[in-house]
Amino acid sequence: MLKRYDPLGIFLFCFLFLLAFRTQALFYPPYWDSIMGPFHEALWLSENQFDFAKLATMAGYKEGGPNIYFFSIYPAFQAFLMLFFQKAPNMIFFNHIINIMLSCGIVYIVYGIVEKFYGKSTGIFCCLGMFFHPLFLAQSYTINMEIPTLFFGLLGIANFLNQKHAKAVFFLLLSFYCKESGLLFCLAILPLLCFCRGKSIKKIYFLGYFLPVFLFFVQSLIKKYAFPHYGGDSDLKSIPLLFSWPQGKDLILAFLLFPLLSYCLFLWKKRKTSSFSFYGFVFFAGMVLAFMMASLKGISFLLWEIIDIYIFIAVACALGSGILLRSYCLSSQGEKDFCADNILICLSLCFCFFFLISAYMIHNLLPRYFLLILPFVFILIAWCTRNIKAYKQYCLLFLVLFFYANNMYGKVYEFLYGKNAVYQYNGAMLEATLKYEVDIEANLLLARTIEEKYPWAIFVVSYPTIHILSSPKLGYIKKEQKLVSHDRFFFSWRFVLNLSDIGLLDKEAQRRLLWISNKNHCLVRPFAPEKGDRLLETIVQGDREIQIIQRSWKNYSYEK
Repeated sequence: MLKRYDPLGIFLFCFLFLLAFRTQALFYPPYWDSIMGPFHEALWLSENQFDFAKLATMAGYKEGGPNIYFFSIYPAFQAFLMLFFQKAPNMIFFNHIINIMLSCGIVYIVYGIVEKFYGKSTGIFCCLGMFFHPLFLAQSYTINMEIPTLFFGLLGIANFLNQKHAKAVFFLLLSFYCKESGLLFCLAILPLLCFCRGKSIKKIYFLGYFLPVFLFFVQSLIKKYAFPHYGGDSDLKSIPLLFSWPQGKDLILAFLLFPLLSYCLFLWKKRKTSSFSFYGFVFFAGMVLAFMMASLKGISFLLWEIIDIYIFIAVACALGSGILLRSYCLSSQGEKDFCADNILICLSLCFCFFFLISAYMIHNLLPRYFLLILPFVFILIAWCTRNIKAYKQYCLLFLVLFFYANNMYGKVYEFLYGKNAVYQYNGAMLEATLKYEVDIEANLLLARTIEEKYPWAIFVVSYPTIHILSSPKLGYIKKEQKLVSHDRFFFSWRFVLNLSDIGLLDKEAQRRLLWISNKNHCLVRPFAPEKGDRLLETIVQGDREIQIIQRSWKNYSYEK
């Protein structure tokens, strides 16, 4: 696929940089959603002989059950690693190496695609902007589902562009079965199928590109009706909102106006005056921005808090669409030939379009979800800047990298929104930068403290701490801990005795209860101090503060 450059050099540079930049991160265990999601299911599978039939009957995410990503291959892969590597540190290290290699593979694929179409300098500009983004670096060190999904999705895109349709469909299905968000790669390709270069695509491959779309709806229906307690991230509950009035009016208008007005502009191509090209550029760019602002009304407030990515998307879509349209108005090519010559840009715009639509449907749009769109955003930005003078292009890249350097640990987000607003009330922002390392270090210190100082205790904990302390296979603890859930139903665990049943404990067990409270972390519910409580331990790591409390039982009458 890539013949005009040294792929080994690109891959080795990224690989060695990631190994050297944060060496300690290679031994960090899975974190937050990864533990409560795919690793929750993987742990159950590893301890139940991969009994998928029984898994289908288990409770889902919101009820604390392991049936979370039933149709994903990722939890089963992690379960296999748990069985293969009997020691958790070995499994964790191997996971990180795989994740880093996939991250380097993403850069390799993106560079190869862009270099093939637009030259070496544009490819380097694109890859540097994407690779050094704090979100990309953070996810490269995090054991999660987004990196594999992006890797296989880009492999599918690369093979599609090279007209290797059988391989493209295969990798698109792999991306989809890593995580259902991989469907976006297929959706971006579908509008362009009729503009493929070369020979007409075979019907079986044409239908193959529709297979993930068909499977998505079939699986959503299965989860809705066959798995009533599934509680996963993907179902059909949000789809009716797209077509309801007035809730979905913004998206309805976008669905209608975006293709309709674009097609009208294409029909007016015969009027190739300079004034038309200018007004076409302004009109089309304004339409794209209006669509994005309309879509933004239905997207979580998290989108504003990673404002740099949103700005990149807005600029990339507006400039890319406008320049593409202006080039079309001034060209003498027909629609199919023009789209074939600019297929990478058309595909990138399609991906951004479908990403925004999916973002409209997601209730809580987490920062790591934006990882999938980063390559296409920087492809558009690199393409838009490819014709400016070299020194201006390098100055722009320097400013971007300077911004990254200052925001590597979220300092820019803290400056814009305030430290408490970003991390205390919106803990998901931790995964957008390397700031998540502070949280992992605090959790590791907590695990080490309770094992060394309180081996006799039964701990009352909330999620995700309850998941962290539940099994040695996850890499935080060496021995299983006795835990009581602070959450009555939500995010409980198989080792857990619900707080509502705490009265079943005898008096001796009640005296052993200790409460773990994260004082300044929205992801872990704090316990309000009460009169007579005794603070046994305060664990401080960076700006994280975790307390171990012995609660007074004078006001409780738990008798067996």
